[in-house]
Amino acid sequence: MKKNKIKTLSFILIMVLLLGIVSVSGMSVSEIDPDNKYKYEEMVIPKALPVDDGEEPNWEILYYRESYEYYSCEDASTNDEATPDYVMAKVFLNPVPDILVHSYFGEYVISTGPYSPYLHGYHIYVPAEDKVYTLEEAYNSGVHGIEEALKFLSVEVAIVGDCDGNYEVNVKDATYVQKYIAELDVPSHSFWEPEFVFDFNKDESVNIKDATAIQKHIAGLPY
Repeated sequence: MKKNKIKTLSFILIMVLLLGIVSVSGMSVSEIDPDNKYKYEEMVIPKALPVDDGEEPNWEILYYRESYEYYSCEDASTNDEATPDYVMAKVFLNPVPDILVHSYFGEYVISTGPYSPYLHGYHIYVPAEDKVYTLEEAYNSGVHGIEEALKFLSVEVAIVGDCDGNYEVNVKDATYVQKYIAELDVPSHSFWEPEFVFDFNKDESVNIKDATAIQKHIAGLPY
């Protein structure tokens, strides 16, 4: 009995140590402090809103707000001297209220704005490069950790076909498409316009073809 207790305690100790190792590795993400949403404003705005032919933007209708930082090193966000891998900021001049527009990039769909002079107003600033990308450009350019920013924007960004919002497309999602078509209950989705998530083949219609396309996608077949 005593040996079994020792083995049990040893197992618990090993698990605690392993969990400790996991907790100090990987990345750290941080929502911007409400009082510090303009830290990179002077670097981002001239790159996001370049001035052409000497005509400056109408600064009176400018919107700028940093919302998210990404650090590839755990706990870096608690270090005041640490520089984030990237900062996500929303920058635009002229919003059109009460209208949503959507577009696809990679496996994602985004629904926002529109925000002049961009369709979608989110930008990614990479301090190491001193470069500003639109959200779509950052994804297509392979900015490290960009998927975390996309998860942060779960109301406005979703993976196409991820009908239950768990950030993966599997056979359950094909079933949810079938239920959606039959007007049965499906998991609630944080994305504003879930019909674009269910439209897996992007033909602007949710039907049985989308369920079939998801099944083919899972099997690695063309669809």
